[in-house]
Amino acid sequence: MTSTRPGKKPISPHQIKKCPKTDRPALYLDQKYYPATLDAIPDPLHIVDRQLRIILFNRAYKKWLKDLKLGQETIGKNIFKVLPFLKGQKNIRADYEKVFTTGKVVISEEVQHFNGRDHFIEVRRLPIREDRQIFKVISIVRDITDRKNAEKSLRESEQKFRRLAETISAGIFIYRGDHYVYANPYAETTTGYSRRELETMKLWDLIHPEFREEVKKRSWARQQGRIVPERYETKNIKERRDRDLGRSQDRSDRI
Repeated sequence: MTSTRPGKKPISPHQIKKCPKTDRPALYLDQKYYPATLDAIPDPLHIVDRQLRIILFNRAYKKWLKDLKLGQETIGKNIFKVLPFLKGQKNIRADYEKVFTTGKVVISEEVQHFNGRDHFIEVRRLPIREDRQIFKVISIVRDITDRKNAEKSLRESEQKFRRLAETISAGIFIYRGDHYVYANPYAETTTGYSRRELETMKLWDLIHPEFREEVKKRSWARQQGRIVPERYETKNIKERRDRDLGRSQDRSDRI
């Protein structure tokens, strides 16, 4: 890791002993405290000055540059030259300027194209104060592509489930704890209750009294991750009256 100061030629750790004694105290503090602290952070990060020149970075950032097949001689270089895929993105300059002028932390999500594909990047830009003035900004970079793809897959799965559940001729209920959180249209038709009414009910309110205790035991055991039969037969009631709805084959699983 190397360091520099505004207006000075970049200085590597190996050159510190050659510097004039008057320069050593500030450099000593940087070298003593920054490297160990920054290298302990698993996310890539770098520090820039007001000219957006990189003056310090951690080990994870160096590895990130290597993975991107980009040059690792970055000290003293403008961030847009080090990361060429940032060129033309005015919002990034605006984010840095906001941190420098307001002293507020700026968190942004950016889509960057490198290595032949799009990456979702979360960047946190934080001010570094010296004598109550902001001379540097530290940027912490996190690749959230996997998280975004997982969220997208989850949304698509939910959409597929909803299309199936809304059209199938079978009652589908989802419960959490002891309350329903979802019921499909067929469940509304067969029980005589609207979805909103069902979501205010406990799951055993539709079960005939002679089966309720068994349903309670099975539901709690299933939610605790214990193995219970997926299929079993119960007797149900309908429409606020203990009118026999008949027996049903129930299949339950944990999600």
